[in-house]
Amino acid sequence: MSRNAGLRLRAAVLLGAITASATSAAASEPVSLPPPDASPDIRSGAPAVAPLLLQLAPSLGRNEIALAHARETLSNNPNDWQDTQLELIHHFAPRKLLIGRAISSKRFGLSDDTLAVSGYYPMGERTTGYAEVTTSSTHRVLPRDSIHLQLAQSLSRGWGLIGGLRRVTYNTTVVEIADLTLERYFSDYRIAFTVYPSRSRTAGNASSFRLQFSRYYGEENNIQLMAVSGTEADKPSELDRVIATPVRGIALFGRHWLTRDWGLGYGAGYTKQGDSRRRSADVGLRYRF
Repeated sequence: MSRNAGLRLRAAVLLGAITASATSAAASEPVSLPPPDASPDIRSGAPAVAPLLLQLAPSLGRNEIALAHARETLSNNPNDWQDTQLELIHHFAPRKLLIGRAISSKRFGLSDDTLAVSGYYPMGERTTGYAEVTTSSTHRVLPRDSIHLQLAQSLSRGWGLIGGLRRVTYNTTVVEIADLTLERYFSDYRIAFTVYPSRSRTAGNASSFRLQFSRYYGEENNIQLMAVSGTEADKPSELDRVIATPVRGIALFGRHWLTRDWGLGYGAGYTKQGDSRRRSADVGLRYRF
């Protein structure tokens, strides 16, 4: 495979990394819906995008709109968790993107709405910056607001490093979550390991870990398997309390472009967090123009 072909293949992760579907390993933010590569819940946090992956913009199109829905069933609650998300993406230039999201969430029979704005910007030939801010006017269960900053550094021979910090504000406490990812691309595959140390006044210190394996096929399609284990600061019920809970989870998710302009995102997962077990499924439709 030529270098350019390999880059085009890896670029599938670009828009995938911006959003992801459900199950949990840092429920400190609303679930970002499909498809991959990182997000709150089992994908706990940051879009893990290496700079080289952001350089192929023309093949991805300048604009994209997506509508997605996710549902999770809980072992200890009769009310399913639901998330419906509308997402808009505008690509200004290579490694320069602006993303807007409107999310309607239901947790424990309560509804929250969240708005999010994020973007990527080149900080150098091999370095890309990422920033995201979210706000919720309701924040009955989900955070009141958050800010997330991240840098991705491309290294030689397919290696990359990504580091960031997220500050999440609830009514009663603030949770600070760092993320550090070591990744490697080889042939049509990516493997990445991420550690998430966190701290808060009410939950103390916690840390979780994520292992992700991805395969890219065609020009911009991908399928990914992810597992998470550890302890994290979480709001496990409708009560206004953030505590540290043990978490283990696994998810399979991906994206497949049906035509040049229409794409399908999908995902399924299982999470055990504290005393709760959750099974999730999601689907989304994307259009680019």
